[in-house]
Amino acid sequence: MKIKDYTNRNYLGRRQSVRYSTVELKSHFNNIGFSYPDIYGNFTGFGSSYPGDQFPHREDNIVNVKGIPFFLYNAKGRSNNIEFAGQSVEVLPDMYSALHVLGSSDNGSFSEYLKFYLKKSPVGQYKLELSNWVAGVPAYNEHEAYRCSALCAGQQVIETVKPVLWLQSVRFRQPIVFDEISLPDNMCMHLFSLTFEGADVHD
Repeated sequence: MKIKDYTNRNYLGRRQSVRYSTVELKSHFNNIGFSYPDIYGNFTGFGSSYPGDQFPHREDNIVNVKGIPFFLYNAKGRSNNIEFAGQSVEVLPDMYSALHVLGSSDNGSFSEYLKFYLKKSPVGQYKLELSNWVAGVPAYNEHEAYRCSALCAGQQVIETVKPVLWLQSVRFRQPIVFDEISLPDNMCMHLFSLTFEGADVHD
């Protein structure tokens, strides 16, 4: 199913004259990563999840992390991330120089290749590396987007574990035009939010 660039009205964030386009991934979400006191998520498949009330609640679902806008969906009891299972994600065709994600891995740190296509023809592949969501330090030099004060496990709140949602960036060797991304098949890797970086904006 084709997804839309956020609002189909490109969200433009300006940072050092860079154009960002956020992507709404709701139609591809298949995992509930956030828990609340009355509604439980299951991020890992073993009942553990992030505390949802420690993430922003905004009407437009747009958050800013390190100057980059992201569409971060946070609704009680609703799927809010993609657990990788070989999905294909269609995007608005454009020339992009990088992608930025909010994501993490469970049961370890993992890296897999994302494959890019234009009109069903391959145009490149780049490795996405996502550290363990409960790691104290990143395995792949990510930035901490959000670090929580505790982990949720059903009705339990475990304050000795402080899960993280990581900000990872993948910069292309040269700008490429694509309209589809093929995700890997690795159920331990999770994508919450995706933003593309386009060409420089010259005023």
